[in-house]
Amino acid sequence: MPNADPLVAALAGIALAALAALAPAAALAEADGPDVWDVTGVPAGDTLNLRAGPGASQQPLAQIPRDATGLRNLGCSGGPSFAEYMAMGKRERVRANATRWCKVEYGGRSGWVAARFLRESADPRPAAAAPAQDKPSPVAAPSAFGAWRIRCDPRCRVEQSGDGGTLPAVLSLEPSTGGNARVTLVRAAMPRAGHLELFVDGQSIASGPVAPLLDTAGGRLVMEPDDITLALVRRMQAGGRLVMRFTGEDRGIAFPLDGFADALRHVAPPAP
Repeated sequence: MPNADPLVAALAGIALAALAALAPAAALAEADGPDVWDVTGVPAGDTLNLRAGPGASQQPLAQIPRDATGLRNLGCSGGPSFAEYMAMGKRERVRANATRWCKVEYGGRSGWVAARFLRESADPRPAAAAPAQDKPSPVAAPSAFGAWRIRCDPRCRVEQSGDGGTLPAVLSLEPSTGGNARVTLVRAAMPRAGHLELFVDGQSIASGPVAPLLDTAGGRLVMEPDDITLALVRRMQAGGRLVMRFTGEDRGIAFPLDGFADALRHVAPPAP
């Protein structure tokens, strides 16, 4: 038998290796269920967390609506295969779903969701992906609640542009544990001295010096989660109108609180 051309032999070896690598992946996709999932079983008014990894302790990346359809299946782990799952009774499925997580793609983002909130889709076509953005935003979740907006890059927060005041300002709250939040105010020409006083519906609820709260650049005022921020968040959730006023300024910066509680609920970390 004549010797094969070395280049041809090398290409053939690469092709065989590629086919060998693809075969297990195809088998995994078939074993892990349909090509497309729909969301099911999420309570009214709630959303399904898209997480960075398989497990409830993993960082939430975004929220998927409770009635979302067309989630592309990227494979599942931590439980039986889809074929084994379909052969189970109802009680067995409940037990299996407690440990099973599936990786999905939805709205241009990918991550992991709990399998107990998925069912095989009646429509085999994945949902159309959202346009690519420089900074990721919540997946198919409402992006605005009243004047409050949700931003994720990648940590999620709620923010609002202030009304009134001498200069434009943006207030943002990044949820922490226990219902608390990291509170940040960004404003051009941020005062470096004096005091900041907070009012809700005309009632003074907090006051303190500005200097200890400034970041190193001086354009951002940051209140790390503590008892004061917890009290502030709880008062804001009750609604009304928040006003932040600096020493020596006639007008404060106003933030209507309508929709704040709902916005914060959408980005808050899950309870332990």
